[in-house]
Amino acid sequence: MTKRQKFKKEYAVELFKIAKSDLDSARLLHGTKKARPETTVFHVQQCIEKSIKAVICHNEIPLLMVHDIGALLGCLPDEKHPPYDYDLMKFNDFAEIFRYEEGKAIIDAADVEQAILVGQNVVDWAEAALGTTKK
Repeated sequence: MTKRQKFKKEYAVELFKIAKSDLDSARLLHGTKKARPETTVFHVQQCIEKSIKAVICHNEIPLLMVHDIGALLGCLPDEKHPPYDYDLMKFNDFAEIFRYEEGKAIIDAADVEQAILVGQNVVDWAEAALGTTKK
């Protein structure tokens, strides 16, 4: 059985800051052109995961202690889901399989740029849900 834990609502802000930092890391890695695309998109996955967790905490819903984006989405009411909804689950492989494999999946620069755009859209959603302001 997977553990659920409730956090203070204020923890959402900390999670959101970390999510934005993960997205910044993905952008920096992609900008170097030397990083593994799998590693860059892993940081996007982390951004998405933490953004969703921030919204869960903000809504004072017990957080499912997993890294599975689909399971996390299942904690939120449908009307509070982020853009792309369950399509975000495709990023799960970057937190699991692709972190330990190189070159088995074809991931080009355009794929990485699209992943970063998705991450930004999820961050924007979380920011609106938390009522924070852009800095």
